[in-house]
Amino acid sequence: MTPTSIKTNGDCIDRLIKRLEKEIGLKEASKLKETAIEVVQNCVRFYSENFGHGDVGENSTGLVSQPYKGQDPIPNSTTGLIYGRVQSGKTNTTIATLALAHENNFRCFIILTSDNTWLGKQTANRFNNQVQGGPVFFDWEAWKKDPDGFAETKIAPYIKDTGVVLVSTKNGHHLDNLLKVLKAANIKGVPTLIFDDEADNASLNTNESKQAKKGKDAIDNSKIFETIGKIRQEVANHIYIQITATPQSLLLQKLSQPCKPQFCAALPEPGDSYMGGELFFAEKSNYFCIVDAGEIN
Repeated sequence: MTPTSIKTNGDCIDRLIKRLEKEIGLKEASKLKETAIEVVQNCVRFYSENFGHGDVGENSTGLVSQPYKGQDPIPNSTTGLIYGRVQSGKTNTTIATLALAHENNFRCFIILTSDNTWLGKQTANRFNNQVQGGPVFFDWEAWKKDPDGFAETKIAPYIKDTGVVLVSTKNGHHLDNLLKVLKAANIKGVPTLIFDDEADNASLNTNESKQAKKGKDAIDNSKIFETIGKIRQEVANHIYIQITATPQSLLLQKLSQPCKPQFCAALPEPGDSYMGGELFFAEKSNYFCIVDAGEIN
């Protein structure tokens, strides 16, 4: 099967890369865009294979033409992985992937962050500040009081052309409200891309070992895992991208598990200015010292 062609340029992605060239340099920005192209090519490919051609990619409609009606609650082969070392550029790569996916007519973007309000706000602001000429951004604070009204007044006017980005922490209450927004806005009518930051944290079924011993009838799925699953079912025509520096638990999931990635993009080696574990924790490193426990006070 001939892979669906994708757009590699456009106002949103071009403006982002120009800005990143000034911040991190021409070479690093170029590498970052190459990785984003690889990820989006896989997203379009697996979307098209699962749901049909013409919704996303070059010369696409940005609308769901064949709603998913398969037997599995969550379609198979819709999970991908972005892997990179700590502080090696995963967030910038994700931002570039979102901008390029927007050029290829994904219209709803969901960003799930760790259950930490400060970090969640930091992530939301970083995406919002970097992506220009693309979708409109909202975070969990915008819809928490009235999810249905928010869906009608803020999502409906933008979803089919400009596109929307919905950012939520992986907090049970916030995710429940996000699910209400998705249902009220009928997001299932547009192609969706979900980014799960630190996807090995809270997103997996943390009750699986207990269920293996006592049975699923006795032990429910863990709350966050269950709600993310409901979100994925609600926006059935979607691709789910996991992002982490520690992918072991994701890669070791059963083949039938929807958290098992079907494709992976590994970030290139960080640039010369990268400061990671090798620098600080190598044997005889000059960058750390042992502090006496008495100094804690």
